[in-house]
Amino acid sequence: MDGGIVQRRKIPQNNAKWLTGTIKLSAWVKQRLVGRGPQRVWELSDRSKRRKTKELRAQVPDATLTYAAQMSLRAAGKAMLRLS
Repeated sequence: MDGGIVQRRKIPQNNAKWLTGTIKLSAWVKQRLVGRGPQRVWELSDRSKRRKTKELRAQVPDATLTYAAQMSLRAAGKAMLRLS
């Protein structure tokens, strides 16, 4: 039983160099080199807004979008009409 405890104590001792060392992660970061950077939705042109919302509608269920719109309007102090 004591062998496991001794082994766990030896791990930091035997590996102190890489456990306390520094590594650079810059090689692992994927960089976007082409195109313009991301813009906020309200800064986009009408055509870009339509494209973005079309992509969003294709990826997210209608009920989720409806709920998100209701919560956003409620947070802004506006009411949403009920269609039922």
